[in-house]
Amino acid sequence: MDSKIGKIMLKDEKQVDYKYKNKTRERFYSFIKKIKINYGCLNPECKWIGELPPCCLEFHHLHNKVKQISQMTCSSIDAICKEINKCTILCTTCHRLTTHNYLNSNNFKLCKVIKQDDHLIQYHDNKILLEIPIISVKTTTPRAIIRQKSENKSSVHVTKLVNTNIELTNKKALLNPPFLKLHWQVIAGTILGGSSLIKPKKGKHYYLSMRDKNAEWLEYKAKILSNFASLEPFTKEKTNRWHSLCFPVFDQFARLFYKEGKRHLDVESISNKLSTFGILIWYGDCGSYKDKKIIFNTRIWGKEGTEALSYYFTLCGWQTEIIENKIILDEESSYKLIRMLEPEMSGTGIEIG
Repeated sequence: MDSKIGKIMLKDEKQVDYKYKNKTRERFYSFIKKIKINYGCLNPECKWIGELPPCCLEFHHLHNKVKQISQMTCSSIDAICKEINKCTILCTTCHRLTTHNYLNSNNFKLCKVIKQDDHLIQYHDNKILLEIPIISVKTTTPRAIIRQKSENKSSVHVTKLVNTNIELTNKKALLNPPFLKLHWQVIAGTILGGSSLIKPKKGKHYYLSMRDKNAEWLEYKAKILSNFASLEPFTKEKTNRWHSLCFPVFDQFARLFYKEGKRHLDVESISNKLSTFGILIWYGDCGSYKDKKIIFNTRIWGKEGTEALSYYFTLCGWQTEIIENKIILDEESSYKLIRMLEPEMSGTGIEIG
């Protein structure tokens, strides 16, 4: 084989291998963080009050240690679960005290994480604490070489070199995570507020794309929908953004809010499902309060969409007017809506009036 071709093949193989390893590391750290956060420190006498970030929580082996959890980034899911189930989770302080025999680990509870089909099921006191969908990372052969023998069958020539790319099979796209009524309200509210549903060119299902100037507000919504994403909110081109993964559940919203690839509203279907919390999410995305009136900026829905949304408020018994693709509720209707939304505002950071 020509040495130059051999070097190119080796280089391409290394690039594919690096990408594959990076994807498996992302998968590993994603579900390890979720497991840590949901358990917290399992020392019943821990003095820390409040939720700890994953960086302050560590695995502590109670028996039969084979390998550090942090060194298993490219191990199989089964091997990782087996090793996690030998551990408890402690905050950094409790871990140091236990390691140096200042604390007795006999009272610490073991982690219990079981792989079942395409989910990891996390238990606490024999009750299901969390179901984590598994991202399966597969790769094609790093290189494919087609060889053809010469007529005298004495030498082998490389006739074609096919560089293959990493192929990701995202099993999250095949199975929805646990879907609650709260999730429906947040997704519907944020789509009404301007967020988009996008279908990849080669994908089967849609994903949700959110962006907002207010980073705290975006993080609040992203935290509620954390089971639908593998990434935290990020900033790109001075805009705060968040993307979900592709799930069948987003196809339902696409049928509800889109028609032939364009935004379209089925007001009657929405009015039967949208709650006050959904309206609050909608207001948080595109609402404002001025001169004792609530204003919804519906420019993204165009003239027809704005009229349809105004009709929705009419069905609710509220008086509105439309000015430049903005729906403005009158003072009395605004007052009634604020009174309805007040019980839902706690913890959202939204204040009206």
